Amino acid sequence: MIIPPPPGTPALKKRQRADGRNYKIQVPRPEVIAEYQAEMGWVDRHNRFRQAMLGLQDTWLTKRWQTRIQLEIFAIALVDSFLLARKFMPKWRGQPDTEGVFWKFVRKLIPQLSSTGSSSHTDHTGHRGCQQILIGKAQVKSGPKQGTMYAKQGRCSYCVANGRKEKKADGTCSERSPRAAHTCIAHPHEYICRIGNGTCWEEHLASVAETDSSEEGGNYDDADDISNIWR
Repeated sequence: MIIPPPPGTPALKKRQRADGRNYKIQVPRPEVIAEYQAEMGWVDRHNRFRQAMLGLQDTWLTKRWQTRIQLEIFAIALVDSFLLARKFMPKWRGQPDTEGVFWKFVRKLIPQLSSTGSSSHTDHTGHRGCQQILIGKAQVKSGPKQGTMYAKQGRCSYCVANGRKEKKADGTCSERSPRAAHTCIAHPHEYICRIGNGTCWEEHLASVAETDSSEEGGNYDDADDISNIWR
């Protein structure tokens, strides 16, 4: 006698009537199929963080199979750490799956992997550790657009410092500096205009390089500077 599997949550499938109107029906399915279809997207999600965002395989080009395996294992462990943090750590729980949040986590994690174990190492990575990323997104909590996502923005630090004003659609200038939705992974306290939109990013790199050269001990050991992986 064959025992049927326990039933799972029915799947909602869209159908269309003869007059063109859509409606949904409930399709029965076993519990094991329901669980599989609910979780099957996690592999693609992991690949998106590991290959599309982190992209070590495209940054560190090598023909040594040993190095490629080591990079892949490191990337898998890093993405697993991010996903676990978003599930169990209160600070990261509930954060959206955006590139800004992912790189913010990487920036916090990398200093803990260095041989010095000092979090201050990240603050002085210099132009070698700079990479422009989106600040992130937030959700509208009230009003007509409640629940929708919007890009976080701030006044560009370098436009403010140099007195540059935002240009309006009619060609006139605003009284305030332009807003920016990007920052630097190594200097998240600064808002910077998108690369290609003015010279703000070049000014940032020049400022960081000047700061590094003026500080004592500005030369860093590549073995300790793990952020070089993303150059």
